[in-house]
Amino acid sequence: MAAGPGSDTITIDDPRPQAAVIRPDVNKSTADNAHQMHLKVHPGNIIIFLSWLPHSVDYNKSFGRRISISFNAMFSNFADTIAKPQWEGNVKSGVS
Repeated sequence: MAAGPGSDTITIDDPRPQAAVIRPDVNKSTADNAHQMHLKVHPGNIIIFLSWLPHSVDYNKSFGRRISISFNAMFSNFADTIAKPQWEGNVKSGVS
């Protein structure tokens, strides 16, 4: 990632919809009461997070270019080795 001052943060939002139902006013945002996390990035950083987390970046307020590269990662044999289903059955894929 390359980003100059004014375009060097990524915001990750709390994905739980119920967290916004009764949100008290706070005087100072802390890790315990925040509904967003703002991460300052530096050239060469890699930020890895789950793809379903709501995230955004501010518009580029700097005079330079902001360059970011995103990608998805999947482990081979994920369903067999890392996240084995907790059920057994004979599910068939495709149209018969």
